[in-house]
Amino acid sequence: MRMRTFFLFCIVLFVANGLFAEEKKYKVAVMEIEDRNASLDIAMLENALEYLRGELAATNKFVLISKDRQRQIIKEQKKESWKECYDQNCRIQLGQALSADSVLHTSINLFGGVYTVTVELVDLAKEATVKGAKAKFDGTDKGLMQAFDKILLQIADRPVTFDPGTMQTKEVKGMEIGTVSLSALPSVKVESASLGDVESKTKIADIAFPDIISNDVDPDVLVLYDKALKADKKGKENPDMAVLAWTQLKMYSKGNPYIKQADQRIAEWKEFSRMNELGQRYKKAVAMDPYGKFFPDKVIAIWRNLMKDAGGTAYVETATKRIAVWNDFTAKVKAYKEKQDAFSQQHGKDIDKLVKVLPLDLFNEGQKRSMLIRYLEAYAPFYGIEDIDMVLDRLPDRNLSKRLRELVFNELLTKEMYQKCEGGDAGACYISASLKEVESPKEALNLFVNACKNGVVNACIKAGTTRYEEGSTEAVEYFSIACSWESPQGCNSLAFLTEIGFGVERFKDLATSLYKKSCQMGNQPSCLMYNNIESTGYSSDQAAAIIEKRAMQKKVDDALGTEGNDLAREVESRKKGDFQKTTRTVKVEETYRPYLWTGIGLIIGGVAVAVGGGVAFYYLADDEYSTYERWMSDAAIMSGINGGTPQDVYIAKARKAWDNAQMYEALEYSFIGVGGAAVVTGIVLAALPPEKREIVKEVSFAPIPGGFMVAAGFEF
Repeated sequence: MRMRTFFLFCIVLFVANGLFAEEKKYKVAVMEIEDRNASLDIAMLENALEYLRGELAATNKFVLISKDRQRQIIKEQKKESWKECYDQNCRIQLGQALSADSVLHTSINLFGGVYTVTVELVDLAKEATVKGAKAKFDGTDKGLMQAFDKILLQIADRPVTFDPGTMQTKEVKGMEIGTVSLSALPSVKVESASLGDVESKTKIADIAFPDIISNDVDPDVLVLYDKALKADKKGKENPDMAVLAWTQLKMYSKGNPYIKQADQRIAEWKEFSRMNELGQRYKKAVAMDPYGKFFPDKVIAIWRNLMKDAGGTAYVETATKRIAVWNDFTAKVKAYKEKQDAFSQQHGKDIDKLVKVLPLDLFNEGQKRSMLIRYLEAYAPFYGIEDIDMVLDRLPDRNLSKRLRELVFNELLTKEMYQKCEGGDAGACYISASLKEVESPKEALNLFVNACKNGVVNACIKAGTTRYEEGSTEAVEYFSIACSWESPQGCNSLAFLTEIGFGVERFKDLATSLYKKSCQMGNQPSCLMYNNIESTGYSSDQAAAIIEKRAMQKKVDDALGTEGNDLAREVESRKKGDFQKTTRTVKVEETYRPYLWTGIGLIIGGVAVAVGGGVAFYYLADDEYSTYERWMSDAAIMSGINGGTPQDVYIAKARKAWDNAQMYEALEYSFIGVGGAAVVTGIVLAALPPEKREIVKEVSFAPIPGGFMVAAGFEF
């Protein structure tokens, strides 16, 4: 009996201890807010930090290190500000110096025209993030305050004060929410065209100069025939000139045995020219085809343009297939957008309905939570989990709004969504990932990717943003999928990566078109970025800084070589202000071409002589030949005789014109020959293999605001 009483006493003591034990409180050092893009007002950030500290203290779950104590430690650490301590190792060291058990780090990032605030609670013993959350805001102080309110709900673990069993999502009669489904998305896996080489030019045989010329051929015909043969030799570079020369020969009917041959060559060169033009159109269509998922109408127009005058060629079949593929894709996108419009209208109706119903006493808290969870499941995958604020912020009773947020955003929601995600619900995967993305970023990324592949556009944007922040080029793939599904934010982000050349080759024209597309779909930041890139060449200061930094880094890498890179890494690892021994002599083996510029000079001079002199004397010779032909015509001779000009004088004038023409033609060939020889010599000199020599570079670094400056001296 005594033993039984003892055990009963122990049980009662244990239960009482569990009931009355004080809940664990985190002793937290709150870091200053990190504005990664330096895009917000400093006073605004300071006020936001004070608001965050006050709200953390109000939860009664955090013991905050005083600001005075933090300033003292900062002074002891010889740092000007907490802003110098953004990497996790430094935060942990400072937190330990403050005798804290946790550090709260807040960062704000601007990407794709959207601000995102992230709060992480780092356990110093575990050296890992144990709690965290993200929220978007519009860049204003009010928006940032509301973002902190949402985040605190997740990191403060607000308790549920009634039986969780009544909170399970259940059907509420008369409250059908999300009746329009957006699960059927257009396929972006468009069949890749087998766009191999199609014969783009007609093979045309060269004409050999004739061995025997008949005595009956008119000399003027021979002049035209010679001109046509010369043009024919250059026909592959200038088929139009060849057609013109053969046409001139064909039109001279007097004593002309070459009319039939002229007809044949005219037809051959016209066909060659047609196929050459089709080949250029085909190359343009092949180059643009991969961008069809962003601009299907433009790509269809390019393939249709190829089909003009393409009858009887292999181009017709290829163009027909690609047009059919992109027409099918366009039809799917159109159907999706129509459904999206209906979805948007239903979204507005459901918001209005909930705003009216939630304040009613007719429904208990469990039923109200069920309505909001259904709303969240229907719309969060497409508008983000922050979309629920569209309902809660419109409620007239602020206490009710706050209470309903607590009922929705708690541990039960995380468990529910994860279970549904495992059952194959892509929308639940998105919501689950959104709740885990700070505490378990790898798990959240996998969930976002899963949701993206199963038709949740917002998940593609989340996955792309995460991969970009990690420095992975996979971000391009996810933003491409989102943009092809007509997501303004997806197109904006893809445009930014295309502009700076992250994961793709830098392509300013494509980036400009994507900014314009996103703007036309209603994304206001894209409109500003489109106007900027059109007027200044860069969409934003951020893009300009990244592009210029990469260009400068490449110049430094090229100038310093491997040893210079090692020195740069050494300086990067030093603490600011500690720049002793940052000068080093580096021996570099450099290649150079001693005759390169001589060769280039000869090429330029040769081209100038050949083109300048050759063209000038060509026209002089042609003018004298024209004078000779004019004077030797029957009408001119009769006019001269009737005018009283002696025959020998007239013939002498005509012969002089002929001799001048011959002289100018000889000079034409001489200039072309001399210039050509100079060009060939220049090419040979420029192509000589490079020689190697060893030079000494003295490299030094010096700190400047926001980074460091590198200087290199050269010893020859």
